[in-house]
Amino acid sequence: MRTWTQLTQTQRYQIYTLKKMDHQQTEIAKFIGVDKSTISRELRRNQGQRGYRPKQAHNLAMNRRKQGQGRIDSSGRHVDDNIFNIVNDTGRLQKCRRLVF
Repeated sequence: MRTWTQLTQTQRYQIYTLKKMDHQQTEIAKFIGVDKSTISRELRRNQGQRGYRPKQAHNLAMNRRKQGQGRIDSSGRHVDDNIFNIVNDTGRLQKCRRLVF
């Protein structure tokens, strides 16, 4: 079974520094010890209007992580934390969770 680890803030600063020194993505990946696709994805996902900035990149990644965290119910479906109200068959208001498939 594979395990994935997310980039740390330190690694993001290393990416930024090496990129500023005109190193290729493959070289950066070898130096940090990750696959070259990780560097490519990191630069693509976390680039702002002023280019890749490590602090901004880390904040964007942490926000995506927070949004992606969901729970799995007993049937194995992902449960979104968004709760909304519905009126049931008897006309009573009840709270429900939206299921994400």
